[in-house]
Amino acid sequence: MYEQIAQEYQRLVRDPNSPLCRAEAYTFQQQIGPLDGLRVLDLGCGEGFYTRQLQQRGAAAVVGVDQSPSMIALAREAEAKQPSGIQYHLADVCTLEPLGQFDLVVSFFMLNHARSYTELAAMCRGIAAHLKEGGRFFGFNHNLELPPAAYPLLQQYGRTHSAPDPLREGDPITVSYGDAADCDAADCDAADCDAADCDAAECSFVDYYLSRATYRAAFQAAGLEALQWRPPDVDPADLAREGETFWQTFLAYPSFVTLEASRQHAQIP
Repeated sequence: MYEQIAQEYQRLVRDPNSPLCRAEAYTFQQQIGPLDGLRVLDLGCGEGFYTRQLQQRGAAAVVGVDQSPSMIALAREAEAKQPSGIQYHLADVCTLEPLGQFDLVVSFFMLNHARSYTELAAMCRGIAAHLKEGGRFFGFNHNLELPPAAYPLLQQYGRTHSAPDPLREGDPITVSYGDAADCDAADCDAADCDAADCDAAECSFVDYYLSRATYRAAFQAAGLEALQWRPPDVDPADLAREGETFWQTFLAYPSFVTLEASRQHAQIP
């Protein structure tokens, strides 16, 4: 999925001036918890954006895994420029060979790509297999419970969604970032837009709707307990700069949420 958009993803989604990127960064800081001395595994690490932050915040060892050669190439390129000891592996999380036991396993916007309970359960087994007993999982997920009627509200934050309404299990949700999200042309599809003020710089990918009940079942089946969902946080400085009115919609209809679980008991073969 990310092979064709790796560079655009890095440029647009990781833009530090983007409201959503700033909300993500602040939420990460507020919710990730202490990392000093921990062994951390980042599944679906992409170009290593959060992988590097985990190391910078004190983790003793950090390993990143992603199935996209283009994303892993970007991550390894960053590591080569500023060596920090992070190891990157090109692999599918669902069929990943054991990499050892970790205190913390994280996943930022990976689980929302699962197309079915079967795929989600395989991802959860990959998480649980690498967590030591008492270990913790933390992740970001696109807010799959966001009703399609609210999708237009996200446009002011540089993002668009498209999906069937109502959403049913397994329905695709197309997520787009970029200048096309701000284009006023009624028929703008980003790739071929003729509007004078739209340069069609965009990256799009597909999530799949699975209910929270499906998530709970997949986590429980993998031995991951106490699954919790939390809303994102917004930096008070951003609230002051852009005004509460600007962030009001995001806080009422967040584009992403965090989730957390723990592995309390050894898995039964």
